[in-house]
Amino acid sequence: MKTKIILLLTMMIGSFILNSLIPIWWIFIIVVGSCGYFLPKEKSYSFAIGFVAIFLLWLGYTWFIDVQNQQILSHRITILFHLPNAFSLIVITSILGGIIGGLASWAGYNIKMALQKK
Repeated sequence: MKTKIILLLTMMIGSFILNSLIPIWWIFIIVVGSCGYFLPKEKSYSFAIGFVAIFLLWLGYTWFIDVQNQQILSHRITILFHLPNAFSLIVITSILGGIIGGLASWAGYNIKMALQKK
């Protein structure tokens, strides 16, 4: 349990720091893929920890940005996509980021397995 929390925090903090240094939205894939390569022992665990790490990171970060601008942009986007409220937009965005994070972690794990078979 302790290693899962450490891995989760490593992915979240590493992704946040790297995104602060290099402001490209997909830069977290490098961190999550590297963690997936070096740390997990199972495929499903690798995907799940990558999904949860990026989901929580994006949920917190998008909510923080949304609060800072008084939900002006998110309100306009919810009207555009006919969503019920701004929080649903934040959750949908976080789910999409989580799926990408899970796939990156899973890909890192699969690369490790492919290199070990050679």
